[in-house]
Amino acid sequence: MNSKYYALALAAMSLSVSVQAQQATFSKDLKQMAQRIVATNNHRPQQLTNAVNSRLIASSFYQYSTTTAAFSQADTMMYRYSNGRGGDLVQPIKADTVARVGFPQSTPISVFFDANTYDANDNMLTHLELVNNSGIFTVKHLKHFVYDAANRIINDTSFEPSIAGTWEPSIAVTYTYDASGNLKEQQYFGYAGGNWQPYPWQIIDHTYTAGNQLLNQVILAGSGGTTTTPQYRNLFTYSGGNRTSWTYQSWDFTNNLWKDEQKEDYWYNTAGDLEELVSYIDLPIIGLDTQGKNVYTYDANHNLTQTLGIWFNSNTRTFYEANRLTFTSNSYGQTTRVISETAGGTSGWTYESGDFDYHYYYEDYYPTTVAKLQQQGGALKVYPVPANNSLNVDIKWDVEQAYTLTIADMMGRVVHSEQRTENSEQSAIDISMLPAGAYNIILKGDKGGLQHSKFTIAR
Repeated sequence: MNSKYYALALAAMSLSVSVQAQQATFSKDLKQMAQRIVATNNHRPQQLTNAVNSRLIASSFYQYSTTTAAFSQADTMMYRYSNGRGGDLVQPIKADTVARVGFPQSTPISVFFDANTYDANDNMLTHLELVNNSGIFTVKHLKHFVYDAANRIINDTSFEPSIAGTWEPSIAVTYTYDASGNLKEQQYFGYAGGNWQPYPWQIIDHTYTAGNQLLNQVILAGSGGTTTTPQYRNLFTYSGGNRTSWTYQSWDFTNNLWKDEQKEDYWYNTAGDLEELVSYIDLPIIGLDTQGKNVYTYDANHNLTQTLGIWFNSNTRTFYEANRLTFTSNSYGQTTRVISETAGGTSGWTYESGDFDYHYYYEDYYPTTVAKLQQQGGALKVYPVPANNSLNVDIKWDVEQAYTLTIADMMGRVVHSEQRTENSEQSAIDISMLPAGAYNIILKGDKGGLQHSKFTIAR
């Protein structure tokens, strides 16, 4: 197991637009899907209050070259949001648009552009992909989503552009759930000859423990009729609420049994953070044999600070350090940088071809509908409305407390923020530098008070 490339793949998956947590994948991606579940299961999301949020707006990826002995930029991802939506490496990214820029020969070139739409509950309705074709963006893929009253995805349909310039259906996926609301089954249907096929060509079944923990995933292939045959499956075990193992198996058609392909075991520290991962891989004659392990280190806030990749030499039956990843985080616990290094033996840690440096950039934002924030502990008045160059703020808290005053535009972007220590006051804010338009003002006290209002600037 190469922790360096595994982390890179995980970062790439996390940064892609998250359609839904239950989005189906093809059989070749089943193992990656399980690895993603394993990785995110033990990653603590940042602790956000009900009044402040931070969302990913860009990332930059740098690769190391032994020729130049330096990192050079490989690509950049940019995210734009509206309606108070957000996302990061843990929470689903609900961006309106996603743009990727590559840097071949250090020259920036647009690679792809995604555009998404959402319903009133922030469920993704459409996902449109465009690619740069000789300097012209052309449509590549379109997907539509349907949800039930509980905001669970029940169907998605993929379309591809036809030669005639119309959208041609290609694949439809249906989703069903058990009585506890867990995803139970996904069925894939193909489209050919102007008709949807009557039987699924692929099925993924999920079963859970009594505590609603994912126990196994089984992928079956359809045969053009009602009969399906097993292909692959993922098995999970748990202890004390933590996942302790994952096993990936394939179906042996010759002997009619499940065959282990890969396995991972997990250990945790007393705080419940994943401390060590040991991986095994199937080898001829031997069967499952140790492949390597990852050792994880955290800071006092449980943010991941380092992953040490250790390989196993099957000949000498010994472990040796191979690579490591170093993580940095912001005050919300969101990852801001991941850099990889390669073990250089007696020369210590070095950079080699394939090492990378990821940078992640965020912005604070607020819900654009202030009704999403439950007011408590005081009263707020702002005037005049509309305002011009100055806004008067009258705040009276039920309990004396310091507070943060924030102004956000209707895209959710924070345009003004300041700390105040007074309990109740009348004051004026200089808004002469803000453009005309509508804004939200939010006051969050350090003892639980929360007040908000909306105002406009007219000139």
